[in-house]
Amino acid sequence: MRVLVTGASGAIASAVVPELLAAGHTVIGLARSDRSAQVVEALGAQVHRGDLADLDGLSAAARNADGVIHLAFDHTLQAAGDLAGAVEADLRAIKAIGAALEGTGKPFIGTNATGALAHAGFTGVLTENDTLPGGPRIDAENVLIALASRSVRTAVIRLPPAVHHNGRYGFVSSLIDIARANGASGYVGNGRNRWPAVNTLDAARLYRLALESAPPGSRLHAVAEEGVALRDIAQAISGRVNVPSTEAAPEQFGFLAELIGLDNPVSSRATRDALGWVPSHSGLIAGLRQPTVLNVGLDPRVVGDPAAPSQAFPKVDAAMVRAGLDRAKTELAGMGLGFETCLLDRNEGTEKLFRDTVSRKHYDVILIGAGVRLDPSMTPLFEKLIGIARTHAPESALCFNTSPNSIVEAVQRVLPNRAFPHPS
Repeated sequence: MRVLVTGASGAIASAVVPELLAAGHTVIGLARSDRSAQVVEALGAQVHRGDLADLDGLSAAARNADGVIHLAFDHTLQAAGDLAGAVEADLRAIKAIGAALEGTGKPFIGTNATGALAHAGFTGVLTENDTLPGGPRIDAENVLIALASRSVRTAVIRLPPAVHHNGRYGFVSSLIDIARANGASGYVGNGRNRWPAVNTLDAARLYRLALESAPPGSRLHAVAEEGVALRDIAQAISGRVNVPSTEAAPEQFGFLAELIGLDNPVSSRATRDALGWVPSHSGLIAGLRQPTVLNVGLDPRVVGDPAAPSQAFPKVDAAMVRAGLDRAKTELAGMGLGFETCLLDRNEGTEKLFRDTVSRKHYDVILIGAGVRLDPSMTPLFEKLIGIARTHAPESALCFNTSPNSIVEAVQRVLPNRAFPHPS
């Protein structure tokens, strides 16, 4: 199936796209910038340049696809306080895609948030059969579901506030940033209110199952843990960033002030029964306790380039670098460590990419690769990367490898006495 994926450079798409490709589908990822396009290409997908505001382009891309998975939502606007603007942009995009697919019977899988219904007043354990007549993001869900009556095989996947994997935790990532800024990891009241959670890899599998076989008009819950107490989340964050855990006023949570106190338990029993979906990856608290390594190095696509040969490693090629990264990811995962990469090219913007990466989330270890550190032509960049790490990630341990095969050894040097049980 030829599948259009919006939000294709985002955290959830980083798992959805590989899941689709592994199942034999072709993926066309919507990308609004050069950097987003690079991320989409690195995942193995084709790129369609555009954004949610380009309704004509979005409609054309949808018509040319066999199905659509809509992941995009402007969380930047939401974090800036303009939730209404983000919601309206999402609704316009859904209507445009729906109109393009009307009468085709093609699958159109949309996304909502379980917290949207709790925020709109729903209480108790949310099930797939529970609906509300309207509200932010709920209007878009209802519009999409209604398209089933117009021969579009629609389904909406409701995501929990904590979608987590490999150092990214959905809204919990914002709680980590707030804890670091405030010097305390907070919760409201007694902290017994609950947020549901799911590992991103499990959510990705549900998106694929929904694309392939969800009945028209389905509401599905990508929820592995029905509800994790906010106090437990706060305590896990406390241990992660080394600050105390304490009760706090809602206004201390910025754009999450209206969400932090919500009790949002969610069942996914009907989803599991309907599609045979069985979550199998680690839970939220285990994920928060998992140290994460960031590998910063040259993009394999620019390694071994005859136009810019490496003075330090003339015999190293792209395949060797990729193999080293894959091996490190596997071995570190077996030690209970998350592993991410920040791949740099030789063009302008590499410093900004690294700065944005380490500013967005916490890494326990930052490894700067030998291709940057030991090549004399890269020394100015290496010095700038060190400065950025010291300024924007002062709590991260720094280490350095000497070849693509020595990543794990370098990480072990800076974490020599730590036990790394694999998260269950």
